Amino acid sequence: MHVFDLSSKPFNLDSTLASGQAFRWKKSCGKWSGWADDAPAECWAENKFLHVDSPAKKNKEFFENYFGLEHDLHATYLALSHDEHLRALFNKHNGLRLMNQDAWQCLVSFVLSQQSTIPLIEKRVAWLCEKYGE
Repeated sequence: MHVFDLSSKPFNLDSTLASGQAFRWKKSCGKWSGWADDAPAECWAENKFLHVDSPAKKNKEFFENYFGLEHDLHATYLALSHDEHLRALFNKHNGLRLMNQDAWQCLVSFVLSQQSTIPLIEKRVAWLCEKYGE
């Protein structure tokens, strides 16, 4: 198991895994279960610590990179905080990290989301037009 001390780093596990960046994670009983590239894993945040348990032989640096923990969000927030819209987003989504997924998994997920979203939107728009008029 790997444990990351996040006391000096903004990190929000729920926001990061539920943000639509990765689609192979599910939350149950306070823990996230899913896949980090080819590694099954279970993750949870507790008292400013991120716990990652995986039967795969992935080292701590792999998960640090996967969750973008090496990126200095404080510096990013500071550099971009002059913009009031970005500042509001940083406040609303503090600790949201950009994940470093496998490129193929990211591409396939993007293509699949596009293929399933557009027809669904079209279907809903058509239903609304039939029900309520154009």
